Amino acid sequence: MKKSFKRAGVAVLSMAMLLSMGAVGLTANAAEGDAKTIVVSQIKAEGSQGDNIISKVEVYQVAKQDSNTNVWSWNSPFATVDSKTFEQLQSVDAELANKLARSLASTVKTKPSNVSKYKVATKEATTEDGKITAANIEATIGNNDAEDGAKVTGTGYYLVIPTSSDAGVVLQPSLVQITSSGAQKTTVATKGTPLPFDKAIESTTDGDTADSGDTSVGVVGSTVNYSITTQLPTYADNVNKEKVKDFVIEDDPSSGILINTSDFSSTGSNVVVKFGDTTVLEGEIAKNLGSVDKNADGALPSADKKIDIKSGTTFDSNDGFTITIPGYIVAKNSGATVTVTFTARVDTDAKLGTDTVSDYDTKHNNATGNPNTAHLTYGNNYATGGYADPDGEEDKDTPPDESKKDSTVTTYVGKVLLEKVSQSTPATKLNGAEFQLYKEEQAVTATNSYKIWHSVTDNKDVYTDGTKYYVVGESKTETTTEVTISDPDTDLTAVMVYNPKEKYTTAKIDDVDGQINFGYLAAGNYKLIETKAPSNYQPFGLEYTFTVTTDTDTNGEYDTYKVSSEASISTVTLTKVDTTKEGGATLKIQDPDANTLPGTGGMGTVLFTVGGAAIVLAAGAMFVVYMRKRKTEE
Repeated sequence: MKKSFKRAGVAVLSMAMLLSMGAVGLTANAAEGDAKTIVVSQIKAEGSQGDNIISKVEVYQVAKQDSNTNVWSWNSPFATVDSKTFEQLQSVDAELANKLARSLASTVKTKPSNVSKYKVATKEATTEDGKITAANIEATIGNNDAEDGAKVTGTGYYLVIPTSSDAGVVLQPSLVQITSSGAQKTTVATKGTPLPFDKAIESTTDGDTADSGDTSVGVVGSTVNYSITTQLPTYADNVNKEKVKDFVIEDDPSSGILINTSDFSSTGSNVVVKFGDTTVLEGEIAKNLGSVDKNADGALPSADKKIDIKSGTTFDSNDGFTITIPGYIVAKNSGATVTVTFTARVDTDAKLGTDTVSDYDTKHNNATGNPNTAHLTYGNNYATGGYADPDGEEDKDTPPDESKKDSTVTTYVGKVLLEKVSQSTPATKLNGAEFQLYKEEQAVTATNSYKIWHSVTDNKDVYTDGTKYYVVGESKTETTTEVTISDPDTDLTAVMVYNPKEKYTTAKIDDVDGQINFGYLAAGNYKLIETKAPSNYQPFGLEYTFTVTTDTDTNGEYDTYKVSSEASISTVTLTKVDTTKEGGATLKIQDPDANTLPGTGGMGTVLFTVGGAAIVLAAGAMFVVYMRKRKTEE
């Protein structure tokens, strides 16, 4: 029997929850009538089932007392589960009580046919549109008439097993005693709180972040601000705090995301950890903030007991970080909200568009974009604070998967390049050409419709009436033309002709001449104007319009990046940056030589050549006629 008792440890708590039901020692009060009902109070937590987590409750009678002799007996096959007498069960502590409940549940799991005769209730949670709606689940106990089956007319011990249809969720079983043969309602309350674990992208420079925080898009060199939100577990009151396992958060970026870069003075120097509103770790310094990191005697703990941060993770030793919160701090601050904030950079190894990762970190291989995953490991046994074995054995020294959680967010990288070449010899790349880029917005009024072009470089609002550009709210010395634009929201007045002061200039980038890297451009329509050509060349002479789109229009997440042209111009070629992947485009723009007359718009140089020759011939003919007439007069 002792051997069976040591099999305690069904996977008590889920990856998503740290909770437990009530344990041995619950005694119900008698009531009028005959029905017996066990009510499992439903816990609320965000999950695929909605606000509630328990989807089904099963009840087994594991022992009963003869109503005539008052003699207790185990129902087979539960008889060898434990050698303790039933009188001793009334005084066992929470750890032993929960251990016994897990051992009994393990018997149910391993011998389902043998225990079926002792099942007295099964109750599914009420659902609507796939979501659990009831806060409580009431299971009415019924008598099993099979020989040597459950008899519910007297006092008995009942094993209550709640389960969840959410993937990976396993709940703590409970053992309760019902002492009356009359009607009664016994409530088994949930023990503990939900254990959320969520990573989010809070913001990014040179890009955009989805409302969900799951994805962002930017460029190489962007700074990305992350947060991790979780909660310390709640254990039984009498758990030995020395047995509580450490609470470990690891952040594991793919090779395109750098956390421990040369810009950071030391490992984790930009990482901040808070319990609620209290900062307990900043950079590499654990804060001495009263009860947060003092032991039971009020003394500061030894160095190895403090909250710790180090470079790298068990998944990747090259980057990322590991935060370790010692078990006794976890126990002293049970249920506290934990927030981790930190900053990373998009590196030159970042994948473009929807390209897949082939990484030193195999956990991220074949993922798209540039993922960053947070991992949580914790003591998932409510009764002991240790690592519960999923098969019902004793606690393990190393954590099973049920005590780990992951949360991944992804940054996608977009890029728009410009390459300036000679029209006559396209292999010749030209430095020194200047361009102005505008982003289009649309303002529609009751009487007029105007296009608004947002200057990407100057960050000013620019308006056009179709022929001229105007900037709002700027005082410049240039010649002005007043134009009134009635905006439904702000009634802005354009007062200036817009002459951009900042321009993009083609130069050598990565040993390639004639380049401009616009980086990430947000979704929208763009207009590109060449304002100055290189020496011995002239501008290509057109306003070129192109469009940037992302998948935020359809699914709210940044997971594609496409650039397309709205106009077909022979002197501009638009191609993908990577011909096999979405993620950006290269605009290849040709400039004609300075001694070349424009060849766009109709007959081009032919018209000028023919016209010029005709004028010369006419002038010659007139000269001949004039000379003959003069000679005749003489």
